Amino acid sequence: MDQKRSKLTLSLVAIVGVLTIGPVLMLVLGSFSKGLTAFGSFTLEKYIAAYTDPALLEVLVNTVVFVLGSALTATGLALFLAYLNTRTDIPFKFLFRIISILPMMIPHLLFAVSWALLLNPSNGMLNLALMNVFGLEQAPFNIYTLWGMILVEGLLDLPICYLIIAPAMAQFDVALEESSRVFGANTWRTLLRVTLPVLRPAILAAFVLGLVRGLASFATPSVLGMPGRVNVLATYLYQMIATGFSPDYGAAAAVGMSVLVTSISLIVVYRALTAEGEKYVTIAGRGYRPTMIELKGAKYPMFTVVALLSFILIVLPVTVLFYTSLVPYSMVPSARAFSLMSWKHWIEVLEDPISLLSLRNSIFLGVVGATLGVVLSIFVAYAIVKVKTR
Repeated sequence: MDQKRSKLTLSLVAIVGVLTIGPVLMLVLGSFSKGLTAFGSFTLEKYIAAYTDPALLEVLVNTVVFVLGSALTATGLALFLAYLNTRTDIPFKFLFRIISILPMMIPHLLFAVSWALLLNPSNGMLNLALMNVFGLEQAPFNIYTLWGMILVEGLLDLPICYLIIAPAMAQFDVALEESSRVFGANTWRTLLRVTLPVLRPAILAAFVLGLVRGLASFATPSVLGMPGRVNVLATYLYQMIATGFSPDYGAAAAVGMSVLVTSISLIVVYRALTAEGEKYVTIAGRGYRPTMIELKGAKYPMFTVVALLSFILIVLPVTVLFYTSLVPYSMVPSARAFSLMSWKHWIEVLEDPISLLSLRNSIFLGVVGATLGVVLSIFVAYAIVKVKTR
């Protein structure tokens, strides 16, 4: 029996190794290989050419600002929502808990497109509405900036950060806070000196995971960054291999090594932080009934803030996408706009063979990819937890 389990473990290790280490190995070999293949003679020419490009410095700065900004935005909003939903008497918290993770159901590309439809400087619907109301000569907002990218990516990464922080906060040992209050600390001081320090592993883990997701993000930088000529590493690499007459795979592999090393380092840090979090009784599975903090006069102002954030997260992007699909061109909602609504765009898409093929391919990839991922994850998790190997 043990021999069969060992064979199963080795088989799983081999499969995972081929699927993960294989592409990484090809990237490493390609970055040091002369020519277009990964098995040419050794050379450093690709690294020299890639890292002496004057444009790379600006790209690296943009990447650092984008990744840090989006991770801070996602972690801060997740901490704010998790605290209100798990520790306070804010109304309709059950609904806000669902809304906090619903953006995971919206494709990142469509979410970014919805914000481009709202706040692009030429004909963004929200910009046009503000210009009409206040008599402005130019659009007040431009989503095609680094700060627009940070906002949208932060909102997209909010759910995953929330799913890390909220359970830790829900299992918080209230005895620690009660002890703080016994010694005279108020709610605010207890939050800063007791609650947040104990939750530090979960908060840092969420932040690091936000960094990884921001570094790997392509939808937001491609939809919002490229029109404004704001490049990060993801779009910079894309342009190296997808534009021009001759794709520069070698230089792209060399630049990609910096992304790879950074991502692996962040994942190692993330694993270390989650391992540290398991040492805390508040994250180790013990159940508690957290003391509900009464917001009193701040209850309804906080409710308004969370409701507005929920509107921005879910209602606004879905509504603008659906509305734009019905009107002939981008226009501010009005009586004339509603009179021009039709299903023309829907009919054109459903009658287009290429669109239907794309839809079938997307569904197939989604179903098959998710199924294979879940099955493989189950077997790998079983092997890690249950199977003992020498």
